[in-house]
Amino acid sequence: MTEQENVPTIYYCYDAYCGWCYGFSKVMVQITEDYAGKLAFDVLSGGMIFDENPKHIGAMAGYIKEAHKNVEQLSGVKFGEDFLWHINNPEQSDWYPESTKPAVAMCIFKEYFPEKAVGFAADLQYALNYEGRDLTDD
Repeated sequence: MTEQENVPTIYYCYDAYCGWCYGFSKVMVQITEDYAGKLAFDVLSGGMIFDENPKHIGAMAGYIKEAHKNVEQLSGVKFGEDFLWHINNPEQSDWYPESTKPAVAMCIFKEYFPEKAVGFAADLQYALNYEGRDLTDD
């Protein structure tokens, strides 16, 4: 439930592993700033990569290796060297992407700071796609 119950709510459906969501994150942060007090925002985490037996990053590295360039070109975001290392060197990577942990983190964060959920989503995406942090790492 949002603090601002008398204003319309924008539901931002995203997944921490979604490259296009990362590309759109600055826009969402700007919208929340521009419409603070006029609109409420709620972030819903998708299950883009949900698997009881997660697959190694190598299964999708070939796709991401090309697709990230399109995201960069159309959105202006940059994917970091540490993230791209895993994409360009999947045989050396220990990543097994899976959406559950970042989705749980979002749910817990929203319990305490619902008004900062869009910013937290952007932070998760930046941590993965720029800093190269493993979002499944406890």
